[in-house]
Amino acid sequence: MSEASRLLPALLAPALKAARAALRRLEPDEIPASLRRVAAYTGGRLPPPLASSLLDELDGNEWLRAKALEELADDEALGRLYLERPAGWARELAVASAALAADGATEELASARRLVKDAEERLAEARRRLHEVRSSESSAAADGEARELRRKLKAAHRRAEAEAERREAEVQEAAGRAMAADEAAAALAAEVHRLRSRLRRTRRDRARLVAVAQTAAAGGALRPRRPVEVARDLDDAARLLRAAPSPAGAAEAPAAAGPLELPAGVRPDDAAAIDWLVAQAEPLLLLVDGYNVTFSLSERGFATPEARSRLNAELGRLARLATALRVVVVYDSDQDHDAAVAAGPGGVEVVFAPADLLADEELVSRAEAAQLPAVVVSTDREVREGAEDAGALALWGEALVSWMRRRT
Repeated sequence: MSEASRLLPALLAPALKAARAALRRLEPDEIPASLRRVAAYTGGRLPPPLASSLLDELDGNEWLRAKALEELADDEALGRLYLERPAGWARELAVASAALAADGATEELASARRLVKDAEERLAEARRRLHEVRSSESSAAADGEARELRRKLKAAHRRAEAEAERREAEVQEAAGRAMAADEAAAALAAEVHRLRSRLRRTRRDRARLVAVAQTAAAGGALRPRRPVEVARDLDDAARLLRAAPSPAGAAEAPAAAGPLELPAGVRPDDAAAIDWLVAQAEPLLLLVDGYNVTFSLSERGFATPEARSRLNAELGRLARLATALRVVVVYDSDQDHDAAVAAGPGGVEVVFAPADLLADEELVSRAEAAQLPAVVVSTDREVREGAEDAGALALWGEALVSWMRRRT
């Protein structure tokens, strides 16, 4: 482990302090199971195992990071960088850690130089004494002391130089890792841009082909077209069929003209977002990350059959209240080996992802293929981002859980 890596907890001490303050404000059933020992700890600085557990949970739990931000002082720049995670945050944190390691190396080098200076002063004193007693019987002992001091001085020089070289190598290594992380982030951003461009082209080609097909199906006259245009449409249709097959399920109505947006003042993690959804008059498709939301709903801190039954029942109530809403809840296939699709209460469609897909992938796939305006509910940031890339409105699982608990 490099010195920069060992210093990372020290850099994140303000973030850890803010996270502990946030845990103290949470209700017992809101505290993640992995942090119960952390929340129960009342001492000063967290022991390394508990600090590591809190860092691991903060790294994967965006909701907890948001709670910690509310407790963080305004002048804690590094803690805010770690909790907010803007673009390039990992590189900036690595550079800060490397700088702290370099400061430590500089201080240790200064200490070594002070020791060298002290040794040189002692050597000068020994030489003076040697000059004074050279003619006496103790001159042999003085010579031995001088030789010993010279040996120690050379050894101190060697140790100081070796330590300085080691510290410099660690700083350069940390800077190299930061540069590599920056390059990887740039490459990933370029790949995301390429995929989004490809998605836009695919949607544009699909819309054009659907318009041609609908005109032909309605008996309308198609405008005269050149052979090259017809060939291009056939090529686009073949590519779309190979690249994006529609998932199994009932046919949906044509998509609305524009993407769904929450009204001003309504947050995606608040129960008011579900109230707004219920009030919509146009047909909508609601896709719920079943296991993810059930985990947040469970009183025991992990998904249980009781929590799943309650979620299905509450979604049935939601479907009855929102007459224009088609509700689909998706679970991982390993949660139930006996069924792939089942009817839930109140007309809710309970879907188990295929064995070769996670529920996360099935949710995004259904959002991409949906012809109704789609709303995806999940506490998983990657699922929400994938849903938004597919043109769906993404809500936090906390909004649905708050809406359900408001009745109890």
